[in-house]
Amino acid sequence: MLREIAYKMQERAHGGLAPAIRRRLRALAAEVEANGAAALATAILLKPGTRLLREWGGRTYTVIVLDDGFESEGERYQS
Repeated sequence: MLREIAYKMQERAHGGLAPAIRRRLRALAAEVEANGAAALATAILLKPGTRLLREWGGRTYTVIVLDDGFESEGERYQS
């Protein structure tokens, strides 16, 4: 109950969710009710040529999206 009260206070102070976000959440909820949780497991679509960068442990890793997989450090991967 405390979380709900805090949410309502924040909503009044900063406004609620945008109407587009509310519609999207309702559509997602309806999709889950109709098809189960597996309905949310959609694939992320990456266009070939996209470069994905991640810095970890003081090192920058780069992955390039290809038509048939990915390339990282000169090695090709299917997924």
